[in-house]
Amino acid sequence: MMVFSFLFVAITLPRISVLVNVFLKIVEKGKIFKDELAKKRSLDPL
Repeated sequence: MMVFSFLFVAITLPRISVLVNVFLKIVEKGKIFKDELAKKRSLDPL
């Protein structure tokens, strides 16, 4: 049972880290996108 749980953790942790990295990248892209929109709005009165 211990071996199975260890294997489960070993298999799951990398996937979780990959998901976290993807999520962080999406959040960063969202922030950059919002900054770009803010810049365009400040430059363009319309």
